[in-house]
Amino acid sequence: DDSTGWAVGLNDHHQIVDNGYKNVFSPVQVGEKVLSLQVGSMHAVSVALDSVRVRGSNNQGQLGLPGMDRTDDWKSIPLQSYYGPTYYVSASIGSDETGDGQVASPFKSIQAAFDRTTSPYDTINVFPGTYENALVVNRSVVLMSTDGPDSTLLVRPLDIGTHINVNGGFQAEVVLKMDGFTMFGDVHGGLSGVTIRTERFAVTELSNSIVRNYGQVLSTYYGWYTITNSVFYNNGTF
Repeated sequence: DDSTGWAVGLNDHHQIVDNGYKNVFSPVQVGEKVLSLQVGSMHAVSVALDSVRVRGSNNQGQLGLPGMDRTDDWKSIPLQSYYGPTYYVSASIGSDETGDGQVASPFKSIQAAFDRTTSPYDTINVFPGTYENALVVNRSVVLMSTDGPDSTLLVRPLDIGTHINVNGGFQAEVVLKMDGFTMFGDVHGGLSGVTIRTERFAVTELSNSIVRNYGQVLSTYYGWYTITNSVFYNNGTF
């Protein structure tokens, strides 16, 4: 209500979370329905939507958005899949030496683009092509193909055992979000190498992808996977 103000805000993962209030009801509109959410200091409500509409604010305007005033008006809040800048990679016209990651001057390798990222959930857009490189991920990033798995191939170098290594180091949160790739362990038809190793409290989220010809698909040591709308074909073991 007006005396209470905002009970919730948006964290870096686009969850509606408590802003420090206890036992507070705050209205949230999803589509045509208005939900009154009771948010306590130990709760978090995950929202998997493009946007939500929320009403009210505290005196500091804390809704995860700068410049929000105290108001009873409904505010529409977009829920994007990332924060931070976007970088581009092209196998055909990119350069790791002279590229800066902009659309007109992309990097050639995904690793070079990742090494340039600075903020959690920076996004790397990968143009169509074949990328024969390993990838080491030690901070959160979004990796997306621009044209989908049929034209964007990630090929494991034959001298590298693990194609993609995601390491959280048991401390910092590390999440790799991958969307829209075909991943080859052995383009010659054999089964070799590991697709992804996720370890030390890291998380890999793989969507809309094809994984084939690996000796082992998913390896983990205290890591987690979420797989969505993906096909695993002609592989060895998980």
